[in-house]
Amino acid sequence: QNFHYQSGGWFTEDSADLYDTQVEALFTGTADAMRRAALAEISRELRGRDQRGV
Repeated sequence: QNFHYQSGGWFTEDSADLYDTQVEALFTGTADAMRRAALAEISRELRGRDQRGV
């Protein structure tokens, strides 16, 4: 339960797996749905914009 001081660092596959498990537990299994909803909003906002200037 020591996420911030993992021996492999924050950007390892093990770190990502641990983070995902903790987030899913915290939000009782709804984290994926929240991510999809957020990505849909970001996509709608950026649609039609010149992505080089974002």
